[in-house]
Amino acid sequence: MSKLNIKAMGEVIEIDIYGEIVDSEIVDSETDMISGISPKLVSDALKEYPDAKQIVVNINSIGGSAFAGIAIYNILTANKDKKVTINIDGYAVSAASIVVMAGDIINIASNAMIMIHEPTIIIQGNKDELLKGAELLEKTELSLRDTYAARTGNTPEQITAWIEAETWFTATEAITNKFATAITPAKRVAACLDTNRIMNFKYKTIKTIQTVEIPELIEAKDTNALQNISQSVDSDTEVLEQLDKWLNKGK
Repeated sequence: MSKLNIKAMGEVIEIDIYGEIVDSEIVDSETDMISGISPKLVSDALKEYPDAKQIVVNINSIGGSAFAGIAIYNILTANKDKKVTINIDGYAVSAASIVVMAGDIINIASNAMIMIHEPTIIIQGNKDELLKGAELLEKTELSLRDTYAARTGNTPEQITAWIEAETWFTATEAITNKFATAITPAKRVAACLDTNRIMNFKYKTIKTIQTVEIPELIEAKDTNALQNISQSVDSDTEVLEQLDKWLNKGK
C-alpha cells in the first residue's frame, strides 16, 4: 500500500503527498508496503485520469530527494491544460517546497510552514569525487533558486539568502514573500515528522523550534528528542520553560 492517496471526483484528481519524497519507492518484500513518494507514483496517478481538468495536491512532507522534488514539480507543470492547486496541510519542507511551486493556486493552512534550504549530499571518495559532489550541489542549488524565483517573483539574490539561511516561513510570511497565495483554516493532520532528519536542520530561529518541533514531539511523546532540544537551546528561557513544563509533567 502506498502513502500516495488518490481521489477522483469528476474532472478533479486529488493526490496526497504525505511522507518522504524519494527517487524510487521502497517495497517491503514481506508486507508489500510501499515507503516513500516518488515521481513515478505521481506520474502513474495522473496517467490514470487523463481527462482530469484540475489537479489538487495536498502536502505534508519533510522533503527528501531534491531531484525527486524537481521531477514531481516538472510532472505537475507539464500538464499545461490542467489547473494545479496545492494545499499545504502541515509541512512543506526542503524538496516538498519545490513541489509547492507547481501550484497555480497555493493554499497554506494557518498553522502550516514552508522551509527552504541548501541541498545536501552524502559522498565518499577521493578529492576529485568530492569536488564533483560540491559542483553538483552548487548546480542543484541554482536549479532550486531559479524555480523559487520564477514562481514567487523574488530576486535570485533574495532567494539565495533565504536558502543559505535555512528559512522557515509561517503562513503569514509565506503570503508576504509570495510562496503561497492564500491562508486556509488550521488543520489537524497525521504527523510526518522524522526526528532524525529534522534534527539535522540548522534551526536559525527559536520560532521554528517553538512552533514546529515542540508541538510535534509532544504529540509523539518523544521525550529523548525533547531533551535533545532542551540541551541545544540552553540560552533561551522561554523555550526551556516550555520544554520543562512537559518533560516534568506528572512528576
